[in-house]
Amino acid sequence: MRLDQQICVVTGGASGIGRATCEALAALGAHVVVFGVNATVLPRLSSRW
Repeated sequence: MRLDQQICVVTGGASGIGRATCEALAALGAHVVVFGVNATVLPRLSSRW
């Protein structure tokens, strides 16, 4: 399954299951919008995808 051109919103994406979900969605081609409370981690995540 590919998610090219799809937008996925993930809450709690800074760590744990939320982060793994973001990585999996990005690997499938989705544009991932991440929300989380850890403001120091989120900018580093966005540069990975």
